[in-house]
Amino acid sequence: GLERVIAASSHIFRQRNLKDFANGLLQQVVALLRLEHSMLLRLRGATAISGENDYEILAKIGDEDGTLLSPEVLAQIDAAKSNQISRVEGDTYIGYFPNASGKASLLVLKGVEEISEIDTKLLEVFCSGVAIAFDNILLNQEITDTQAELIMRLGDVVESRSNEAGNHVRRMAEVCHLLAQEAGLPEDEVAVLRHAAPMHDIGKIATPDAVLLKPGKLDAAEWEIMKQHPAVGLSILDGSQRPILRAAAVIAHQHHEKFDGSGYPQGLKGNDIHLYARIVAVADVFDALMHKRCYKEAWPIEKVIEHLREVAGHHLDPVYVDLLIKNIDKALAINERLPD
Repeated sequence: GLERVIAASSHIFRQRNLKDFANGLLQQVVALLRLEHSMLLRLRGATAISGENDYEILAKIGDEDGTLLSPEVLAQIDAAKSNQISRVEGDTYIGYFPNASGKASLLVLKGVEEISEIDTKLLEVFCSGVAIAFDNILLNQEITDTQAELIMRLGDVVESRSNEAGNHVRRMAEVCHLLAQEAGLPEDEVAVLRHAAPMHDIGKIATPDAVLLKPGKLDAAEWEIMKQHPAVGLSILDGSQRPILRAAAVIAHQHHEKFDGSGYPQGLKGNDIHLYARIVAVADVFDALMHKRCYKEAWPIEKVIEHLREVAGHHLDPVYVDLLIKNIDKALAINERLPD
């Protein structure tokens, strides 16, 4: 029984993503106990459960009709939390394991009438290991979230200096997330891109106001100054071993490269341009066209789509232009949610 869970679960404890960890945990336990319904919850705070809003569902198997968390089961969860112990009552097992953050997690297994005493004890041992793994994952998530928030705030600073809407970087991050998901990128890469995209113009922090804030067209000398910001962005972000900052460095350096090789600063072409930079370029152009800037008015959506089709394969990667147009309603919903 659960001896195999413990033996087979070493890869679960190596997971660094909370949702992946939760899903892996449930799949192992449910398969070996032959259960149909289970759920892993995390308390939103250290207070006792009093209703469904007090916890977050990390993963669940079965329970399509949403009846697993009946008032009876909620009462059992409340009792497990209040007494800080795991318990079996009827056909329901509630595993309670606290963590250092005070946000205890609970494993709900339904249909365990025939679970043996040995399996129950092994499940307790297993959950003790889970508690330690949760602490490590939550610590890693806290570091990642802090890093992402700092990046977003730095992106806001750059955008506010250039008199552009503060939500530009937030919309871009969400559109990049949308395109990466629709392209089928691995979830960890989707998350890295979403967090790194707001730093695409960090190099503009060194661009003089006379150039950055000029309302009209830049002359040749001013344009050469403006084109320095990708290299400046690379110099600011380069050298980090953190995945988000490494991605941000590539994006900052390459997001003005063009698919046909006519961009800057390196004149990269096609797939020689990093995937992240190609996605960011599409999101950046889309957002710039859809919103008012110091040098232009906002374009109507029909004109934006027409322009995107015109530059696909020249300025922008046609694959991600097509993905954006196919998902234009979702992109417009992002604009509505994050207006100027």
